[in-house]
Amino acid sequence: MNSNNNITDPLVADSDSDGLNDGDEVNTHNTIPLVADSDNDGLNDGAEVNTHLTEPLVADTDGDGLNDGDEVNTHTTDPLDVDTDVSHRFTLCSST
Repeated sequence: MNSNNNITDPLVADSDSDGLNDGDEVNTHNTIPLVADSDNDGLNDGAEVNTHLTEPLVADTDGDGLNDGDEVNTHTTDPLDVDTDVSHRFTLCSST
């Protein structure tokens, strides 16, 4: 039995309008069907699963110290790659 005890409306497929239906949130992703951004990283769960391929329950999927939302929305870095920050790219370009 799933321990994710959320009361959702059975007539509404996606209670939090995040792009994942409630059944998938509970049974597949273990996210919260009443909260659009389960890990509070600035990307809603649907965007994490369907667009960015990040973990909807881990705020910093690549473990680089920047949460996934900041990487996508502010820094335009890859939330799946720890080495996509601007200083790293500058170092690589300037050393060749």
